[in-house]
Amino acid sequence: HKVDKMYLFGSALNSDFNSKSDIDFLVKFKSIDLAKYFDNYINLKEKLKTLFLRDIDLVEEQTLRNPILIKSINRTKELVYG
Repeated sequence: HKVDKMYLFGSALNSDFNSKSDIDFLVKFKSIDLAKYFDNYINLKEKLKTLFLRDIDLVEEQTLRNPILIKSINRTKELVYG
């Protein structure tokens, strides 16, 4: 899936996680042809959903612009791949 690094963040890392929680991932992709980007992103998200049997929030690192969200994610993220 052309993943360079992937982090887990959010409620999956603390006591707020429950049977209805989604799982939040921050992903940084390796260089990928723009024409293949969307399919790659959707395919990864669907595979994670199938693996964990939960809804998945897949945040792409290069698209983050909100400094408050960036700070919040960086404060709690845990590297799971890369």
